Amino acid sequence: MLGIKGGIFLGAVFGLTSFFTCFSIDALGVILLSINPVTTFITCVVPRILCGLIPALLYKWIKPKQVAVPVACVATALINTLLFLSFLWIFFANDFLTNTELVQLMGGTAINSF
Repeated sequence: MLGIKGGIFLGAVFGLTSFFTCFSIDALGVILLSINPVTTFITCVVPRILCGLIPALLYKWIKPKQVAVPVACVATALINTLLFLSFLWIFFANDFLTNTELVQLMGGTAINSF
C-alpha cells in the first residue's frame, strides 16, 4: 500500500531491527552472529527487504484491490518465513548439526530435524 520504495524501506527497517537483536536479545541470533556475522546479516536483512518488495509488487500488479490486499498480506508472511528458513538452511545447516550451543538451544532435537 505504501509502494515499492515504502515496502523496501519498511523491510529494511524490519531486517536491521532483527539483526540488531542478534547482539543481545535473541539467543539464536547471538549464536548465529558468533558463527558468521556476515551471513547472519544477510539472513536477517535480505529476506525482510524482499518481504517488503515482493508484496508491494503484487499489490501494484493485482488490479482489484479487494484481492490485492489479502494476497499481499499472505505473501508477506510466507515470503518472510520461507526465505528466512531457506537462508538459515543455506548458511547454517552444518552448524545446526554440529554446534553444541545450537543443538542445546533447540532442545537437543536439532540433529533429528535435519
